[in-house]
Formats: sequence, C-alpha cells, structure tokens
Amino acid sequence: MAYQAPTFHEPTLALRYYGHHEVIVTGGEPVQVMMPHAVITLMDRDSMRAIFRAFVEGNVLAERVFGPKVEPTGGIYPGSNAPQIHAAVKLEGRNPRPTVLAKSRATSPSGYGQITIRYRTFAIICDGPAAWRAQYHGWRQAYTVAAQTWRLWDVASAEENYRERVILRLLAERKS
Repeated sequence: MAYQAPTFHEPTLALRYYGHHEVIVTGGEPVQVMMPHAVITLMDRDSMRAIFRAFVEGNVLAERVFGPKVEPTGGIYPGSNAPQIHAAVKLEGRNPRPTVLAKSRATSPSGYGQITIRYRTFAIICDGPAAWRAQYHGWRQAYTVAAQTWRLWDVASAEENYRERVILRLLAERKS
C-alpha cells in the first residue's frame, strides 16, 4: 500500500441569527465576543481590525438593505437569546480580507434582507435588521475594548475611516 499524505480539513462554522440577541464582550488580551452558540476570540489587533472593517462595510450595505435607520427591534432569536456556547473560533494574525455579502428583501430567505460576514471559513449571517444591529453593536463594543488593549484608532475614527474607504471602493467597482 502506497503512503498517502494526511489531508488537512479546516472546519466551517456558519452562525445564522434572526432577531435581537445578546452579544457579550470581555476585555483584556485576548478580546472575546460571546454570542448565541459561539465565542470568538481575537488574539491580536490585526484580526480585530479586519473583522471590524468587515462589519463597517456590512453597515454601509445594511443601510441599503434595511433602510437608513435600523433599530434593534423585532423577533427574538429562537430559544434563549443569551449566549450558550457550542463552538469556539480563534482569529489571529493577518488573514485574507473578510467577505461581506448583502441580499435584498426580495432575495433573502427570511424576506427581511440579509448581511453575511465571512472570515475565512467562519461566517455570521444576519437575517433582518434586529439581528444585524445586535451583531454590529457587539463588534463595535469589541473594537472599543480592543482599542484600550492594543494600539488602535478610537472606534468613531475607525468607523469614519473604514466607511469612507468602503464607499470609495464600492463606487469604483460600480464604474468598472
């Protein structure tokens, strides 16, 4: 029997949220973001910057999908809306830029619109404005905590800077 090299499989985790749910952030080094079914551990500032940029981009798209003013109201996530951990993800170092996808109300499975943040093989899928707001505010809080630990811009400056870059990139993509 010939030698067969071991194969590597990187697991995939997709978290889908509908409605308002709790996102808890714990500070220090590392920064942990706990949400229903998962805890995400950010080991360094590079991973924090990458994921927060993706959430700012998602927020730009959310304004188009959900409307300009999105409040965290609506349905409750099925089951308990407090985090119960079933999976753990550790993010560290420089990785490929996260992918941000948006679906309109007409094309999303829920009919409410959808924003997806995919970071390597990990994805957070938000069906509807309440789920998006819960996630965005949680990751904004995580960035605020991380800025106190690592040398990062303050959250308002980061949002403004990333938002401006996203809008310029989207306009450039539209023209081409």
